[in-house]
Amino acid sequence: MNNERIRIFGDKENVAEIESIITALREKFPCKGEDLAVFAGDYDEFAPDESYSADIWVVHRDDKEKVSSKGKVLTYCQKIGDCDVTALNPQRREVTSSFEILTAGFMGRAFLKNGSEYTFRQVLVAFCALLAEGFKADEILREINEFTTKRTDEK
Repeated sequence: MNNERIRIFGDKENVAEIESIITALREKFPCKGEDLAVFAGDYDEFAPDESYSADIWVVHRDDKEKVSSKGKVLTYCQKIGDCDVTALNPQRREVTSSFEILTAGFMGRAFLKNGSEYTFRQVLVAFCALLAEGFKADEILREINEFTTKRTDEK
């Protein structure tokens, strides 16, 4: 249960939290054979050496052109835009916060327990990484929701 084929770029906090979500879900979603480069922050700030290669690049839609010649690209964004995975309609309730995740063939709602150590963006990026590996959106979201809404003492 490791993430050796996924390399996450970004600040330490975002990288650690995204890795913890993916690691927690590895039993249900075992690592596949393709190398992923996942950007949790601005590509220009965290770009790897030019010689770095990956099969699939997961980036914010604003960075798509910077990696489009390097391999397959999966983009994410917040609000409607020209991207593969969109986060929409954030809502805060008494116990949970949530947002919709929209792809070409899927729409569902991601939930976070209020006070969670995870942010909407971290959940969105983890979702995209697993989607890029070829797992089904509804299955990913179901498992992410189960994980991110657990009580702190259950983890």
